[in-house]
Amino acid sequence: MNCSLLLLLLGIAVCSCSRPERPNSRPQLSDSRFPECPDCDLEEKLYYFADTVIRRNDTVFVVNNRLDTTVVETGIFTYMRSSYPVMTPNYLTNLIKQAIQAEKTGNSPLATKHYQAVVSFYQDDWTQRKGGFENGGFSDLNDYYQSNVNVTTLVSYAYERLGRLPEAIQVLAPFLANAETDHTKIHLRFIELCVRHYGRAATKRVLDECGRTVNHLADAPPEADCWRVSVFGGQIEVASFDRKTLTPAEAQQLVWEQDFYKLIK
Repeated sequence: MNCSLLLLLLGIAVCSCSRPERPNSRPQLSDSRFPECPDCDLEEKLYYFADTVIRRNDTVFVVNNRLDTTVVETGIFTYMRSSYPVMTPNYLTNLIKQAIQAEKTGNSPLATKHYQAVVSFYQDDWTQRKGGFENGGFSDLNDYYQSNVNVTTLVSYAYERLGRLPEAIQVLAPFLANAETDHTKIHLRFIELCVRHYGRAATKRVLDECGRTVNHLADAPPEADCWRVSVFGGQIEVASFDRKTLTPAEAQQLVWEQDFYKLIK
């Protein structure tokens, strides 16, 4: 593996889709290795043009042969799309990683400080972008939703580590029924937190009865034109637009077939 490239990657600022944290970044040099997007940032080349993504239990390997690089992700970072660094604020991901490292070294006060900083960033900065892509600099609604799926996944982790499970659940609830949840484990994350907070029996009861709440979400990209059910204040997709009708019994059967249901079987 190219060591200089690894050092460069470690130093790159992971940015949000609006890239507000890199106002002084220089234009990228044209790269003949990537004729699809020769002027893309290095992060975009690494993640968007990866040759393969391998998922093994709680580890994800992102392999890019043209850059002679393999990125390994573990823990909470495996709940997001493998390309999450391109669409997540650098400040946020750094805080989470620093907090996790502090916990590993037994420095609980420092870890708590970082997790609290994550919550402050979300409350004082991120959620103030009321207009989403209009005020936040997002290019479109897809970017807005993908960024929010990533951000709330990490913020929920900070809330969890701070012992604030209700908020860890609530922060995910608005972003469970949009197209950008594809290739993520945000639904699994949501149910894991519900099990921890409400208990296995209560979560199973809600999941076993949620078929009766089935409703259709009209197509308004990036909101999925899908059938969804209500679970502890969140709306979870169970069937896509190709289903013209869906009865409560059919919806319930689909819930039982979801990966997240295995948590309470």
